[in-house]
Amino acid sequence: MIKKLLKPDGEWLPVHQEINGKTLLPKDFIIPRLMINGSTYTVLSEKPDEGIIRVKGRNLDIYSTDGTNNGRHLTAIYQIENSKLTICYNLKGDVYPQAFYTAHHPAYFLSVFKKI
Repeated sequence: MIKKLLKPDGEWLPVHQEINGKTLLPKDFIIPRLMINGSTYTVLSEKPDEGIIRVKGRNLDIYSTDGTNNGRHLTAIYQIENSKLTICYNLKGDVYPQAFYTAHHPAYFLSVFKKI
């Protein structure tokens, strides 16, 4: 049976974040709120960021057009299960992560969100 991927549209709050295998405390969350609407995204934080997000299967291409990451391209994978959105970003943007795993990958950042 082929599992249909759900679109990541909506407003999301983080419940878990980690980088290079290390869990961040909620007070240190890098993305405090994420909004995805079709092909655009907005990160609401002290240093906002927004841009274009392209979904290709389970892969994401994220192109920042305004804000902290202006001009950067990030690659990522995602899944939605039990009303939670999990995204594993490669901050270098050179390849897509193969799993939701950041240990031994200093450029990988994982975030688990709940929909609000």
